Amino acid sequence: TDPVVSARHKGQAYMYMYTVILVCRLILRCRQDARARFARLRSDVLVKIELLDNKHVQDIVWQLQRFVSGLVEFHRETYQLLKGNSLFPIEVDLSRSAFQYKSTSPVVQDDGTEEDDDELLQADEATEHEEGNLIPGLTH
Repeated sequence: TDPVVSARHKGQAYMYMYTVILVCRLILRCRQDARARFARLRSDVLVKIELLDNKHVQDIVWQLQRFVSGLVEFHRETYQLLKGNSLFPIEVDLSRSAFQYKSTSPVVQDDGTEEDDDELLQADEATEHEEGNLIPGLTH
């Protein structure tokens, strides 16, 4: 219970509390700086993403314009080629022999020796043996 010792002890506690408060303030300041830096970097990234999207849109428009101009040039050249030649109307021979094709398999000549397929064969009439039962031994 020496007053000098107790005063020294109180002073150390005060210094300890003061140090803790300073450390907490330093941590809070670091967090605040990190948040500000993150927000700035995020803003920069969002701007870059938007610029990249705009560049992609411009590239797509440029590619579509090249494609359409190529189609126009192809159409113009094709039209010039077809206009000079009188290919149309196309004349088609639709005579009776136009669609008769030569066969690649040999044709079999009928010499009359085979039996006539048109003859009818005589057959016996089918009748029921057991009256009412289609299956023998089965009762209703």
